[in-house]
Amino acid sequence: MREFNVKEFDWVSFGCWLGLMVLGGLCVYSASHPPIGGISAIGKSHLINIFLGIVVAAIAYFTPVNRIYDSAYIAWLGACLLLIGVEISGKMGLGAVRWIEIGGLRFQPSEVMKLGVIVALARWLGDRTGETTRMSTILGVSLIAVFPLLMVAAQPDLATSTIYLAPAIAILYWAGYPVSGFLAFGLPVVSLAFGFKPIFLIIVLIIGAIVIRYAGGSIKSIFFSLIAGLTTGFFAPWLWENKLHEYQRNRILTFINPDFDPLGKGYQSIQSKIAIGSGGFTGKGFLNGSQTQLDFLPIQHTDFVFSVLAEEWGFIGALFLLILVGVLFLRLWGRAHRSKNRFAGLLLAGILGVWVYQIFINIAMTVGIMPVAGIPLPFLSYGGTSMLINCMLMGFAINISSHWRSYG
Repeated sequence: MREFNVKEFDWVSFGCWLGLMVLGGLCVYSASHPPIGGISAIGKSHLINIFLGIVVAAIAYFTPVNRIYDSAYIAWLGACLLLIGVEISGKMGLGAVRWIEIGGLRFQPSEVMKLGVIVALARWLGDRTGETTRMSTILGVSLIAVFPLLMVAAQPDLATSTIYLAPAIAILYWAGYPVSGFLAFGLPVVSLAFGFKPIFLIIVLIIGAIVIRYAGGSIKSIFFSLIAGLTTGFFAPWLWENKLHEYQRNRILTFINPDFDPLGKGYQSIQSKIAIGSGGFTGKGFLNGSQTQLDFLPIQHTDFVFSVLAEEWGFIGALFLLILVGVLFLRLWGRAHRSKNRFAGLLLAGILGVWVYQIFINIAMTVGIMPVAGIPLPFLSYGGTSMLINCMLMGFAINISSHWRSYG
């Protein structure tokens, strides 16, 4: 275990993290504030989660990187077993089986899987210097990321399942995978949205092929991307009718037109935008948000915690959050590239990939530019498993950022 060095310690990242934790504590307290005053059970639970998260982050900070490397595949396999356990004895919540309960303690294995995917991907690519574009390397990345994706999507929890692609993209990018390769893999995914109109699908595929070629893609990669795009586009209507659950289709339809059912399926999105818009420049003040305090805003202490922040603290509060996030990301991404320890750099890139994805999707959802999805805002949303895993990742991140010289 490392000794603590005041001069080496990354105080910038640490300060940004504490700022996010304080913001989250205030927002969850306000979102769950009882009319008679005091602190609610949710508020107390969140404080406990914050305390435990700090402890977990401290343990992660003092864990040598070589220990993380040695246990990477074990962590991934353990998380996979937990996901299998969900299918056997999981608890239902929000229309899906997502939690395991042991001795009165309830946790979400899909959150644990984020840690498993990140460390396993970092080790897999860390052991393959100069082999990023080899088919065997890409197949390994696909197995590590896509296998848990399919398991979580079957719960069903499609939104959470897509998170595992984020560290794969970030780690591959750090390792030098060409942009044309990302575009080639992305074209079939984009084709899903245009499969309902064949003429639009053809136009998208032609534009995609031109862009991939311009980015340096080979004729072979373009050919396979077009075949995959035609296939996914052709099956899009069937997937919509037979594989998406009703609540998932409703979320997409609500995103396209929130006003078609303002008191039902579109209620969440409409109330969130009202809360954010009514906050104005400086906000209504702590505990004074009408949408929040009168419970117009649904699940406000979890998925819509950003709406609480924007209503009560206004544009200034939202900007402060984005500044904290921006400084943290720039700091850690710079340290990831400075570290000459390949595994440490890849690990840091994967952690940032997960956070960037979650923050973008959550905020975009609350302002109405993305469909509503059950993606929490890291360090702000209420949730024990999410808090502990994110704090562990933060501990690893500050560990690498503080000791990048010695790891180099």
